[in-house]
Amino acid sequence: MSIQQNVLHRTPSALRELPRWIVHRGKKPWDVTTNRPLSGWQKPEAWLPFFDAVALVESGQADGVGFVFAGNDTTFVGLDLDKCITRDEGEAVMNACATGLMELFPGAFWEYSPSGTGLHCILKADATAWEGITHLKAAGFKGCKNVEVFANSGYLTFTGDTWQEGVTFEDYSDELRELIATLKAHKRPNAPSEARAANVRTIHPVPPANGGGRHGGGLRDALTPDDVRACLDVIPAADYDVWVKVGAALKHELGDVGFTLWDNWSAKAANYGGVSEQKWRSLPNGATYGSLIALARTYQPDFLTPGAQARKGAAHSNGNGNGNGRPPSVLAKYGAYTARELAVKEFPPVTWLVEGMIPAGLTFLAGRPKVGKSWFALQLAHAHATGGQVLGMKAAKGRVLYLATEDSPRRMKERQRMQVIPHTDGITYVHRFPTLTPDGIEELKTAIKEGHFTLIILDTLNRLLPPEAKQNESENMTQILGPLQSMAQELDVSIVLVDHHRKRGAMNRDVVEDIMGSVSKVGVADTIMGLYKGDDGFELIATGRDIEGATWPVRFDKGITWAWQLTEAAPGVRIGSRRHKVLKAIRELSGQGENATVTRVADFTGISKDNVSREVKELVSIGEVHTTRGEKRNEKYLILPIQV
Repeated sequence: MSIQQNVLHRTPSALRELPRWIVHRGKKPWDVTTNRPLSGWQKPEAWLPFFDAVALVESGQADGVGFVFAGNDTTFVGLDLDKCITRDEGEAVMNACATGLMELFPGAFWEYSPSGTGLHCILKADATAWEGITHLKAAGFKGCKNVEVFANSGYLTFTGDTWQEGVTFEDYSDELRELIATLKAHKRPNAPSEARAANVRTIHPVPPANGGGRHGGGLRDALTPDDVRACLDVIPAADYDVWVKVGAALKHELGDVGFTLWDNWSAKAANYGGVSEQKWRSLPNGATYGSLIALARTYQPDFLTPGAQARKGAAHSNGNGNGNGRPPSVLAKYGAYTARELAVKEFPPVTWLVEGMIPAGLTFLAGRPKVGKSWFALQLAHAHATGGQVLGMKAAKGRVLYLATEDSPRRMKERQRMQVIPHTDGITYVHRFPTLTPDGIEELKTAIKEGHFTLIILDTLNRLLPPEAKQNESENMTQILGPLQSMAQELDVSIVLVDHHRKRGAMNRDVVEDIMGSVSKVGVADTIMGLYKGDDGFELIATGRDIEGATWPVRFDKGITWAWQLTEAAPGVRIGSRRHKVLKAIRELSGQGENATVTRVADFTGISKDNVSREVKELVSIGEVHTTRGEKRNEKYLILPIQV
């Protein structure tokens, strides 16, 4: 998937709906009408709707899109974290600054920066709360050195290369004010604790262990003195920022009663020299009991207050799972999630190779030998490489890898000439490739990534199966094709396998049952398509996870375009439709000398009399049949000659 396809499909709808977008070339906002840098891009009249901006980029007039943080709307805040990602054997590792911010704003939108070594964050919060802070570098937060803040000015470029899913856009205004209070109280950053300074490997921020919100929601009213003391027992008093936050939380929640508690806790520090009341009065606002819980979990990730432990035990005894709003920890490594988490999770739209026909994933294209499957596969490649159409449906534009294992370069050149495929680098042909062993699939994955391919055609599957493959054994086929389907989903690409229908016996026109070999072979597929030849011509039939059963009447335009095209039994009468069945019955009955009455046509086709009457009226209106009165007041429908 291209960068702009990522942007198109992975930008949250809450941002897409806002007309606050610009396009850029390099790092400069760009005006495509003058082909010069965009002046006055901070003003609303210079902004674009999201889809208009993406369209300009896809047309090649700009390099990318950007979201503007300016104007009267102060709903969103942006953070640009530079050089916060390192790679360890290919795995992305965040530094302490990025980890701390992601833990503070887990439901925000996080994506990689264009360099791949930084992160962009857009969170929902009151932007006016920043009060002039433009960088975290000078203010000091968990060792942050290169974090730029976008509140009421500036713009962020978008890559769509998201760090995690599950954007909820909760309002983080309280957390933002809490962060600002910490920044204002900062004097000299002591060395952060070992647990916070170490780079943390994380993909998805883990919610608090006792659930109910980012800091254990609802705890302000539920915390007992024992709960507060339990928090303070875990939190060391040596770090200045932590010392201030604890005092601020106790002051906010307990008033002056909290001073003694703060002083006693501070005495744990080796450099304790007493706490002045003046310092107590100068503590910032914004910290809460939730801050204490969060700090405690910084040093003891599985920390639970005594009250939370009691609630957890009660939930177990009532049969309500583990009582923390999360699946059991043993399932965490398998990616488990709850119905509540699923309800708020935001997924990008389905990626389509051809809208309504072929989505991203693994697709089977099957048919009898020499029926024209490879011609259709080449037609798909042509449409995708140029952003053209297939059977009247728009194809997404992208790069194609075509493994033509049964054809020679000479034959592909001739077919390319016959289909008038332009001389483009958008299609790459390969005639020899490893079979679909684990190593072969890994080689294919590497090729897809390096070539940025979004459509991969394997023509044919039979030629690319390992010698030991047994197409009639479901377990064997699943072991071979399962990883291929998983790879297609992971990379968000379309892989089309050209396969055969079984050779013997009548076709059921069931795309699943008619596939050659075991029916379970297509069990791993996302879409199954079959090309069938019938009495009235050809049909392309499809079914899948993202499409309901669909049928397209088609014909092969031999001698002109050498491509499959939609066809009709008559103008306005699609093959396979109810109208076509009625017309076909009238023709057959009339040809046999029978009176094609409503009753006879209904009996002949199994279609109700009312529906037959409706279709006949339409056929009369388009000039395919006319009516004449019969002896018994029944109507006889005769076919008008087709004028050529």
